[in-house]
Amino acid sequence: GSALDCSALRGSALPCHLSDVSLVMLTLSVGTDNRTRVAAGKDNRSALLDAALAAYPAIQTIRAVNGHNHTEVIEALLASGLSFHNVSSGGRQWGMLACFLSHVRALLRQVETGAAWQLTMEDDLVPLPSFPSLVDHACGLCPPSHH
Repeated sequence: GSALDCSALRGSALPCHLSDVSLVMLTLSVGTDNRTRVAAGKDNRSALLDAALAAYPAIQTIRAVNGHNHTEVIEALLASGLSFHNVSSGGRQWGMLACFLSHVRALLRQVETGAAWQLTMEDDLVPLPSFPSLVDHACGLCPPSHH
């Protein structure tokens, strides 16, 4: 399996339960005009989001950047304060850039809230019944010397 880099965890308490982790879900299904894809039957993410929120009410949603809306992507990039040289190679990378900027939004939320631990998910995640135990397991992956 993959190793978890715990070098940044020195001196911090390692959570041992799902309740210690801030749960964040990136979604286009919240906000002003983004239920249109869902309403048009092109996407079932709204139903998945509703199911995830019903199962785990602690999930906080963050509006994702819509890669189909180039103006929104550019505005999010400018608002991020990140340096950039070339936004897109032939206009084909808007979705990847939007996804990246959505994850930047999630990281900024973690910094703003001071959450020591955050699990960022996308809105097509289907949390299985084993989800809490998987998160608990992930919380315990760092060696005891890093607790």
